[in-house]
Amino acid sequence: MTDTRTRGPTLFLKYMENLDQYKNFAEKFVKEAGIIIREGFFKNLKRDWKEDDSIVTEYDIKINTMLVEQVQALFPDHAINGEESGYVGAPDAPYVWYCDPIDGTKSFSMTVPLITCILSLVYKDEPILGIIYDPILERIIIAEKGKGVLYNSSTCITSPHHQIKNSYVAFSVNMKYKWVDMLDVCRKFQKENVQFTYVHIGMAGLLLGSGNIDAIVLPFFKDYEYYALKIIFDEGCFVTTNLHGEPITDVSNPKQGLVVAQPQLHKEIMKVIIPHTVHLKL
Repeated sequence: MTDTRTRGPTLFLKYMENLDQYKNFAEKFVKEAGIIIREGFFKNLKRDWKEDDSIVTEYDIKINTMLVEQVQALFPDHAINGEESGYVGAPDAPYVWYCDPIDGTKSFSMTVPLITCILSLVYKDEPILGIIYDPILERIIIAEKGKGVLYNSSTCITSPHHQIKNSYVAFSVNMKYKWVDMLDVCRKFQKENVQFTYVHIGMAGLLLGSGNIDAIVLPFFKDYEYYALKIIFDEGCFVTTNLHGEPITDVSNPKQGLVVAQPQLHKEIMKVIIPHTVHLKL
């Protein structure tokens, strides 16, 4: 039988020697992406529609293409999984870069400044680096495996509010995702005077990791979004689960939803959510 107790330290040593190089590349890349996003932000954008009826612009594609080209040039043994490109690279590549070039394309296309660029690096299915960058206000949150979380170069301080009453929650009701009635959940939260903000997942992660909100409750996520948030939440000591309150093990299944908060608040949130989700097959 394999002794799994050594897996963590061994994994850590394998990538640690290159982690600074990867971090420097990732931070440089999202800031280059930010220049492109700001260039398009005030233009009358041409909007195209993908098969799933989501919006895409030339800027989403331009940033995704830039990532593929730069990773292939600098790290030829790495793969890329971008929203606009899908998976590019060897199927068994140990390192995979996940990217949502413009999280909040709908907001971007309407010049609403709720936009982020999300980038993460995963080693053998474990995220080791995650970055969320707000190109309009130029805010950035970075997490490295075992090194904690930085927000605008300073150590993150999470919200001290750990009770559901009067908490601030990033919450989403999306009619495309009908497997859970988030409106009913919302009504229950309102009885606790929960303050809601609707933002895309990247902005939610940036706000939670930096201490500006208290929790996230979303009915869906995508793998190219999830990994960056996961390492930020892990390094920030948050509890991250699906809508059943269980650990997320299959990141290819968006129907699991996402619930993130500090431990005490997470328990209180799950008491509200579970009656609405216990019957769901996630």
